[in-house]
Amino acid sequence: MAAKDLTTVAKVKSWANITDANSDVLLADLVTRASQYVLTYLSREIKQANISGERINGNGRTRIMPREWPITAISSLKVSGIVVPASVDGLLNGYAFDDRNIYLLPGSNVGVFSEGVRNVEVSYTAGYEAIPEDIEQAAIEYCAKKYKDRARIGLTSEGMAGQQTSFSQSDLTADTQANLKRYKRVF
Repeated sequence: MAAKDLTTVAKVKSWANITDANSDVLLADLVTRASQYVLTYLSREIKQANISGERINGNGRTRIMPREWPITAISSLKVSGIVVPASVDGLLNGYAFDDRNIYLLPGSNVGVFSEGVRNVEVSYTAGYEAIPEDIEQAAIEYCAKKYKDRARIGLTSEGMAGQQTSFSQSDLTADTQANLKRYKRVF
């Protein structure tokens, strides 16, 4: 299993009812490719990681959004080179944060995230300790689809005994896309 894999071969085999043990190497490759596809679709990382020295443009406000989420810890914050301490009580002085935003509180030594180009520097931990189930399911479904579609590459439909069968050309179903929407980074 590659470090960025969102699921396992065993879960794909179970969900897609694949019993062929000879397919494990192919499925392992597909799991990695499916995981990369989903992460690219989301335009972000999912697994928890430490982000060091991310630079953000100051906006003249008391709230700013780092690139990754959910934020679980902040190790340092600087605005225009000035170190901002964490708030002791979460109400006054310094900064506080929730899973998506960093807030400068009343009495903060800098007041606002002063306007500027890449003048806010933050080091923090963000992401999920465990992959959310709907993200993992998207990777499982994509992987299973690619595994089954390999027998009909380029085929959109086929007829047999007077019946026509059409195959979906979408990599992710509309339901899966809707489930992933809340995790997707929008620029």
